[in-house]
Amino acid sequence: MLSMTILANFFISMWLWLFVGGMYQLFVSFIFMVLLMKLIMRLNLVNLLFLTLGAHLFSLLMLTALYGAVHSIFGYNYVSLGEAYEKGYSILNACITLGLVSTVFQAFFFRMLRCYQHIRLHHMLSIVFLSNMAGAFITYWSSPPLF
Repeated sequence: MLSMTILANFFISMWLWLFVGGMYQLFVSFIFMVLLMKLIMRLNLVNLLFLTLGAHLFSLLMLTALYGAVHSIFGYNYVSLGEAYEKGYSILNACITLGLVSTVFQAFFFRMLRCYQHIRLHHMLSIVFLSNMAGAFITYWSSPPLF
């Protein structure tokens, strides 16, 4: 039961961070993904805007659906794990974790999309990873300290 509580706290804290500091991170990763898709994939602007917007919306909706499942189905609320947990918290940790969670959801989106549209998946996955990590690091470097 403790592992379920830790997993529930993880997804709830990622959802909370998404709306506290993560929207800026999603915006920065959106811009980086558009630029990298234009440079590497050589797609036209309309297609790459739809692909990028779809990937980011899918990631946002999946994280919100996981939050809804954890919150309503399992009945968990966010509970701080105490002083030891709060000392290990950092903005860099939250940014990188949200970037990795977004990378997983967006990679799943492009994998599903590959069934309907021919895209080079290995290029797309590297673009997703690079853009999300660039968004995470720029958000970390531009954010003021919380404590």
